[in-house]
Order: sequence, then structure tokens, then C-alpha cells
Amino acid sequence: MNKAKALSFSIFTIADLVTLCVQPSRCDNRIMQRKNLRKELKKAAIVLVLLLLTMTGCNRARNFGTAEEFTLHTENGESRTLQSYGVGSLETIGENYLLINFWASWCKPCIREIPLLKNFSEQQNTNVVVIGIAADRIDPAKAFAERLEINYPVLYGEYNLLSQLMQAYGNAQQALPYTVLINPSGQVIWRHTGLLRRRDLQRLPH
Repeated sequence: MNKAKALSFSIFTIADLVTLCVQPSRCDNRIMQRKNLRKELKKAAIVLVLLLLTMTGCNRARNFGTAEEFTLHTENGESRTLQSYGVGSLETIGENYLLINFWASWCKPCIREIPLLKNFSEQQNTNVVVIGIAADRIDPAKAFAERLEINYPVLYGEYNLLSQLMQAYGNAQQALPYTVLINPSGQVIWRHTGLLRRRDLQRLPH
């Protein structure tokens, strides 16, 4: 049974059981006599939740299209592009995967996940380069990055430009934090909205 069929089965199973509970006149006596009706509901609900988590939270590589090119700046004003970090294109394969994390100094989940990204940047021995893009006013963002001693590159730019970049990378709601993974061919293959967990980084599709 594939996931879509299993999901549909779980939904209809829950609906049928609930209908039997709230409409006694339509109850099948054989089912009502079963003492494990609650257990059946619980099992069906668990299956539904697990399927939803699997379908929405898996880390398998997908192709969300070509990554939008950008030109942003380091804290010293130096220009940086995708190619600056070893990402190529369909014509020229680059050397690295690029993990881009959009954050802001006022974003509490961003603050919580930055130590995790710092640790990942220090310890991982793969060809994944981590960069942060500050979707914030430049001066507060620079002070914030310095205070947290962020050890991976952080890029800055005008907010309107960054807003357009986030939309181009699939974040139409402008939610933060927001993270994407770009492969060496310049394709966005993974996106994550909200707080990163250790398991998310351990299962990156690269």
C-alpha cells in the first residue's frame, strides 16, 4: 500500500469510527460490542500522524528548481555570489553543496538554532558549506552575528532584495528561520521552514 492510499485509508477509518461513536442509531452492534473501539481509533490516528510526518518532513532530495543567483556582501563589504562558495550550474558542476540559512536578530528560533549550525559547520567533514543570510537591518544583524560568534560566513543586503530572494527560494510567507540546500549543479534540493533540529542536519540529502 503506497503512502497516498494508506493516508486515505487512515482518514476514512477514523471518520467511520467517529461516525459510529456519535450516531448510536447507526451503530453496528458487532462493532459497538468490541471493547477495543478506542484502541482502533488510537491506532488509526497514529498511522495518520506518522504518514503526515513522513510525507512532509522527510529529507529525501527533491528538485525545486534552479537556485536564484544573488550578489550579497560580507561584513567587510566584499561581494559574494553562489559561485563564491563552490556552487556551479547545469553547465558547470561545482564542488560543494551550499546550506543557506535565512535568519534575523529578532527571531527567537533563529537564535536557538545558530549554535547547532555553528557546530555543524565545525564538525562536518563533507562538502557542505554553511552560510547565513541576515534578513534584517544590517547594523543590528552585524552586531548580533558578532555577539553570537557565528563561525560561518554571514551575508547582508537590503531587506527588499532579501525578501525577493526568500520568495525565489520558496519562502512566500517570509517565515524565519528558513533553510535551503543547493547541490553542486545549482539546484535547490531541500527546504525547511522553522527551527532546525540535529536530526535535520544529520539527514541532509547530499
